[in-house]
Amino acid sequence: MEALAAYQLTLGASLIAAFANAVFGTLLAWVLTRYEFPGRRLMDALVDFPFVLPTAVAGLTLANLFAPNGWLGQFLVPLGINGGCGEVRREPAMAWNIACMSAHTVHFSIPCSSSAPATWTPGR
Repeated sequence: MEALAAYQLTLGASLIAAFANAVFGTLLAWVLTRYEFPGRRLMDALVDFPFVLPTAVAGLTLANLFAPNGWLGQFLVPLGINGGCGEVRREPAMAWNIACMSAHTVHFSIPCSSSAPATWTPGR
């Protein structure tokens, strides 16, 4: 039974992470590719950060942050927000950069003029 619960948690967390990463990774890639704004280079560096951070380190850091006596957990636990479910927090945090970098590559290869509405219509 414990193995089944572990499989359900992993599959559920993966589906949530995949959906969130597809939406927010694509949106972030579009913004980083098309717009200039203060902090753009910092945001681009944060996208690359999980590539150099070992997964175990990220998992332990998130577990410590959201533990009942952690930096964030001490404020969230009294509000009724459980510090558990580290798997659900870790997967999106470690995989969103892959979705963002993939979409960034596609957006970067499309010229800005191509994203404007088409003026050609069939039959003209």
